[in-house]
Amino acid sequence: MPSKIPIFLINLDRDSDRLERMRREFYRVGLSFERLPAISGTDLPPAQKPYFCDSNGAIASTGLRRGEIGCYASHLSVWRQIVDRNLGPAVLVCEDDLTLPDNSAELLDSLIPAAPKGWDIIRLSSFPRKAVSHVARLAGDYQLVRYWKIPVLTGAYLVSRNGAEKLLRPGLRTDPVDVEVSRPWLFGIDAYGVVPTPIIQNIDKSTIDIMDDRNHVHRNRAQLKRLHDKTRNFPRKVRRWWYNLRTMGPIDFISCLVENARYPASNGSR
Repeated sequence: MPSKIPIFLINLDRDSDRLERMRREFYRVGLSFERLPAISGTDLPPAQKPYFCDSNGAIASTGLRRGEIGCYASHLSVWRQIVDRNLGPAVLVCEDDLTLPDNSAELLDSLIPAAPKGWDIIRLSSFPRKAVSHVARLAGDYQLVRYWKIPVLTGAYLVSRNGAEKLLRPGLRTDPVDVEVSRPWLFGIDAYGVVPTPIIQNIDKSTIDIMDDRNHVHRNRAQLKRLHDKTRNFPRKVRRWWYNLRTMGPIDFISCLVENARYPASNGSR
């Protein structure tokens, strides 16, 4: 039986080949989706401008590339849809470069009953590089987990209506969407993931990459900004540790700390 969880697919109007491939992919696993047009970073709608523009309406000097702005704005647009249409208890948000598991519907339907009350986001396409804390068993061989260090990639994730509302908080966005959402303390969200990673994001050459190849100024600004960000790693690590201690509890926190020390390059499978 198909999952009843609403699914949004983010897709640029010009990327008809990607849309057709994703139609075949969702059909293969017995799921349907609603397409939402992706937003170009060169053509922001009025509702998105406060997240990226200064008081004069010009793109703020945050280091974000145009493609990154468009990608972030597209996710903001989806979250706004979820809130305005009061969708839930969960919505699956997908980008248009995914490979889905054969048992996608079964996995999705097992997630909601297993997720702790008050969850906000569950990542489905992110590969953990550090230890994980196991929360619940899911359909198949999957497990719901908390990450020690939340990985990037927003190719596919479940978000609750309350989570979407938190992610829409006002304020200038200064990092790509996958980076900011990997810092749950910024939004006060309760974040989880699934291992082994069920949905594969094919990121060899995305539309964003192609767009930004034509925009060297934004790319160079982004590189300089990320170099500067390295000086802020220590306070960020402190916030991550505090978040982990608070959400995992002391026993799992210490267990993950020990595992990270033993297996620095852990992929989260141990």
